[in-house]
Amino acid sequence: MGTTAQKLQAVLNSKEGIRQAINDKGVPVDTSVKLSGYAEKIRQISAGGGGGGATPWTPQPDWWDIQQIFNDDPDPDKRMIILLSDSNNSVNIKNAELGGNKYATSDGAVYEGTGDFIHTWDASQDKPCSLGYSTRYITVYNTAGRNIVGNVATIDALFVFAGDANLTGMKAGGTSYGSANQILEAFKTTPGLTTSNSVLTSYAFMYCSSLALVAIPDSVTTMNSGAFDRCKSLRTVTLSANAKQISSSTFAECTSLKSFAIPKAVTNIVGSFSGLSGLLTVIVEPGWVSPALDISYSKYLTVASLVDLFNNLGPASVTVTIKIGSTNLAKLTDAQIAIATGKGYTLA
Repeated sequence: MGTTAQKLQAVLNSKEGIRQAINDKGVPVDTSVKLSGYAEKIRQISAGGGGGGATPWTPQPDWWDIQQIFNDDPDPDKRMIILLSDSNNSVNIKNAELGGNKYATSDGAVYEGTGDFIHTWDASQDKPCSLGYSTRYITVYNTAGRNIVGNVATIDALFVFAGDANLTGMKAGGTSYGSANQILEAFKTTPGLTTSNSVLTSYAFMYCSSLALVAIPDSVTTMNSGAFDRCKSLRTVTLSANAKQISSSTFAECTSLKSFAIPKAVTNIVGSFSGLSGLLTVIVEPGWVSPALDISYSKYLTVASLVDLFNNLGPASVTVTIKIGSTNLAKLTDAQIAIATGKGYTLA
């Protein structure tokens, strides 16, 4: 059965696995939360914490299973794996954009060094997909350390999975449709991944019209303006548990988001929700003291969601205005409004 220490470690490993699974559903769980608090987090999922009723994103069943391939790879220097479509006969593997010093492709090629490599695909090794295209993949290694770059704006990436690595950047978007990756569906990271840059740059995923799922590493504390602007397919977002600032228009026009969980560390979230017309629920952890917040664009917020939001708010030390809009205000009773105003908040 193992020693007491081994049993304790097994419990801790199980707890971390559950924490990440809840995070993947869009409900942030800080590492400081006790196991006894996980039941409430799971209830938030049931209330729509991640997808809010939207169908969760999953990889196509006839794609290469890159997560399993990555997990089965015995090489300790594996850092990231990228699933691509067969849109082009070749791919330019750029060191500045991926950051590895070794690359392996699904058709058996291996490239070593820190230069750029142009790889011509052997289409006979691609995996056909029922949607009318085929898939292939590139595994990125770094034998000199954990640093890699996650810039897939210029390659035909469908799905990115980053593992034990230090990600120096996350990028797939641009300031126009033409400069963004239009087919990327998901960018997933593991709990062990870190970033040397605590800022998710402006327009990092802007105009990524197919992006449905993204997980932001916990080392990111600031999300700059427009990071997910016009990601109209985005359904599930796992934010950094340590996020402090979510800047203006970060999620502008993300019309497929049904639910949004705000990490407890957030102290600045002005203008982040413009255009979130499909939002039904906003979830906060008990005791969160809201900064100025504008969710007035989201006219379909449920009464239950608004009341839960008010109940979970911590008392404001100065008067803070939460803009929920006239449509949402009209749904509430005086008693429900008093929950927020009694804690020092003004509803507008």
